[in-house]
Amino acid sequence: MDSISKRTLFDLIGALNIAYPDYDFSDVKSNSFSLIPNVEASVVMEAVDNKFYATVNGYASMRDELWLAVDAEIQPNDCRIYSFKPNYSDDPFTEDGCLWCLNFFFHNKSLKRLMLLSCRALSQNGACGESLWDLDEE
Repeated sequence: MDSISKRTLFDLIGALNIAYPDYDFSDVKSNSFSLIPNVEASVVMEAVDNKFYATVNGYASMRDELWLAVDAEIQPNDCRIYSFKPNYSDDPFTEDGCLWCLNFFFHNKSLKRLMLLSCRALSQNGACGESLWDLDEE
């Protein structure tokens, strides 16, 4: 696994702080982030699609629009992609009823852009669930 530069770590933490202003991610360590090595963006997109097809009503009708918008803004095939796997205390999704969540950062250095794709599924009955993070579990 490649190490994350201090600048990239700063940017990833900054994006989390902007996305979740009620949380402070300042103490998050680099080991909470994983560079997804040598993976085409399509592999990450497929992992996201698998979650969304199973849980988002009508996802098939909005899938193409979602990925066209993502491509227009960040060009995923030109990105380094990171996942965020927080410790329990660093996780804004640790509430009861969270079945799974995903957090992917698309970092396009040439465009100087960083995009966070974050989603969670909540149980309708509020029971605690298991977080599913790794692509290899798909």
